[in-house]
Amino acid sequence: MSASIFEKITKRHIEEYNNNPNRLREDAENESAIVDDYKGRVILELLQNADDAQINFDSNSIIVGDAFIEFELTAKSLIVRNGGYPVNSHGIESLACMRLSPKDKKVTIGSKGIGFKSVLEITDQPIIHSSPFHFMFSEEHAHKILKETNLLDKLGKNSYYPIFRFPVKLSTEQEKEGNGQWATEILLPLRDSKAFEASQKMLEKITPEMLIFLHRLKRIEYKISSKEMVCFLSEKDSGKYKELTDGEVKISDKSGKPTRYYRWVKTEPVPDNIRKELPKGWRDITHGQVAIAIPLENEDNKNRTEGNKVRVFFPTGEFSPVKMIIHGNFRTDSSRERILPEPYNKWIADIGGVLLKEKVIHELQEKLAGDEGKILEYLETRIKVDEMKGIERELWDSIFKHIRDYPFIKVAQSSKKVSPRQIYIPTESVKDSFRELFPQDYSIDDRYFPENSFISTDSRIKALCALGAESLSPEKFIDCLDKVSNPEVKWSAKAISIIVKLIQSQPRWSTNNIDCWKKLVSYCCSKQIFLCNDGILRSLDINYPIFLPSEDTSDLPTPPHFIKFAFLEPKVNENLDKEGKEGFEELFLKQNKQENVIYKFNKESILKKIILPWLKNNNPSAEQACRLREFLFHLTKVDKTDWDEPWNEETYIRAEICKLPVPIREGGEAPAWQVY
Repeated sequence: MSASIFEKITKRHIEEYNNNPNRLREDAENESAIVDDYKGRVILELLQNADDAQINFDSNSIIVGDAFIEFELTAKSLIVRNGGYPVNSHGIESLACMRLSPKDKKVTIGSKGIGFKSVLEITDQPIIHSSPFHFMFSEEHAHKILKETNLLDKLGKNSYYPIFRFPVKLSTEQEKEGNGQWATEILLPLRDSKAFEASQKMLEKITPEMLIFLHRLKRIEYKISSKEMVCFLSEKDSGKYKELTDGEVKISDKSGKPTRYYRWVKTEPVPDNIRKELPKGWRDITHGQVAIAIPLENEDNKNRTEGNKVRVFFPTGEFSPVKMIIHGNFRTDSSRERILPEPYNKWIADIGGVLLKEKVIHELQEKLAGDEGKILEYLETRIKVDEMKGIERELWDSIFKHIRDYPFIKVAQSSKKVSPRQIYIPTESVKDSFRELFPQDYSIDDRYFPENSFISTDSRIKALCALGAESLSPEKFIDCLDKVSNPEVKWSAKAISIIVKLIQSQPRWSTNNIDCWKKLVSYCCSKQIFLCNDGILRSLDINYPIFLPSEDTSDLPTPPHFIKFAFLEPKVNENLDKEGKEGFEELFLKQNKQENVIYKFNKESILKKIILPWLKNNNPSAEQACRLREFLFHLTKVDKTDWDEPWNEETYIRAEICKLPVPIREGGEAPAWQVY
C-alpha cells in the first residue's frame, strides 16, 4: 500500500512533464524559489506543521495527549519529532505537489502545502518516518528518475531538480517506528556547516511566547549539543476547540517556573465587500481574528528581540506599534515576513483597536489594581507616529481611533475617568504638587489633570500624548492658578513655590534669543496670585507695587487706602520652602529699574517710589494728610518730636515731606515747612 502511492505520484508527474516540458521547468523554478522566499523560516514552518498535525482532517478530531515538538541538532543532522497525527496519504500528496493541501484555513495555520519545502534551505534529502509511511525526497533520486525517463535534457539550463515531485519509499531496514511519544520523525541531514549554523541560529530564536497563539501545541523543546531549551504551557484546554480564547496563559521553562500572560481575542465575520477583494483561493475564509497578549509580570520578562513583532501565529518582519504582543490572521507574502497592503489586512488591523477598547484596557486595569496607570506603559508607541508605515501604522490608526475618546484615565483627586483627549499633562517640575492647588475634578478648556500614577513615568506620558493628551504649557498653568487662586497663606506660598520651580525648569535662553525666564516672570506678574497683608490676591501691577514686609513683621503698618501699594502677606514668605524662597528672591526681587517685580522692604525706597510721587501729583486733604503722617511715623519707627525739628531742605526726602500739612494752634493746617 505504501509503495503504490509513491509510484502513483511519480508516474503522474512523469506523464505531465512528458506532455508539457514547460511544467517541469516551472516546478523546478518554483521549488527553487521557495528556498529564497522562506529563508530563515524552516523552524517556524516545522512548528506550524506540528501544530496543524494535532488535527485529523479525515474525522476533524483533535488529538488528546502530549501535543509537542522537539528539535535535536547535531553536527550532521536536524531531527524533528512531534506527537500529532501521523502523515496520511493526503499529506503525502500535499508534500509532493505545490499549493495542494487538505488543511482548512479556518482552523489551521498553514494551508498552501509549501511550507515544509523550506527544509531545502538546509538539506538535500528530507526523510520522514510517520507509520505506516516511511519515505524521503532526494536530489539524487530526482536526478535518477529524470535521467531514466529522458526528461533531464528538458530542464534546459536549469540545474535544479524538482525534488519533491518524486517521493521514494524507504526500505524495510530503514523504517523507524514511533516510540509511543512521537508519531512523526523528520530527519534532515545537513548539507554543510553553513546549514548547521543556520539551523542553530533559527532554533535559538524560539521563544516561549510562540506558544501563546498556537492552537494546539503544548510543548516546544530543542537540544543543541549540551544546550537545551524547554517551554511548555502549564495549562491548556484539550477539548475540540478551533479558535483562541480569552484567558490567562502560563508558560513554564524546564524548572517549572511559569511566566504569566493574559490573552484577549476578538473574531469577526469577514464583510462581503472585503471578501470579494481577496484572491480566489482565500474567498472561502469566513472570519478574521485578532488576539492581544500581555505579560503580567512585565518587569521580570526579558526584552526579547521578537517581542515587538506582529504575529501571524509566529513573528513576522513587521513591528507592533505598542508594547503588546499582537496576533492576527493577516495575509502575508510568501516569506511570511511582510503583511500585504490590502483591504482585508486593513480590516483585520482595525479589529485590534476595537479589541483594546472592548476588553483589554478595562480587564487589564482590574488585574493591575492599585496601579491602573500601568496600562499606558503597554500603549507607549515604539517610534514616532509620523514614522510608522505599513501594518504598524494601520494598527496604530485603529488604536488611536478607538482609544482616544475612551474614558480610562482617572482624574486627580476623583474617581472620575476621562479619555486621553480630555487630559492636560503638567510639566515634570510641578506634576507632583499640582493636586494641592486645584479643586476636585478641575478642568481647563474641558481637559483635566490625571491622577498621579498615570503620569509617573516617561512611558506613560508619551503614551498619553500620542493618544491625544496635551502638555500643559507654563503659561497655561499660570493661567489656571490665576483662575483658582485662593486667598489663603499656605495655598499662596505653595503656588509661588511651584511657579518658581516651573520657571527654573525652563531653558534660560530659547533659540530665538528670548529670555524665557524673564518672559514667564512678566507673565506671572500679570496674574492675581500674590497674597497681600490685607488678605487680597493681587497681580504685580506697575500701578500697584508690592513690597516684601520688614523683617519685624509684628507691627507692619497698613498703607493708606488712597495710595496704591501693598505689602506681601508676611506668612507667605515664611511658608516658602528653602528652594522656593531662594528662587523667589532670584526671580521676583530686583533692586533696579525693572518693572513688574516685588520690591524688598526699604523705608527709603517706599518713600521714593510711592509716597513722594503721590505727593507730587496730589494735594492731600486734612484727613489724607493725617492718615499719611500716621503711616510714616509707623513705617519709620520714630516719635513725632523727631519730625518737629527744623527741616533740612538740602535733604531731598525731608524737603518733600515737609510740604505735608500739619495742624496749627489756631486751627486748620499748614505745610510743615511753614509751621517749623
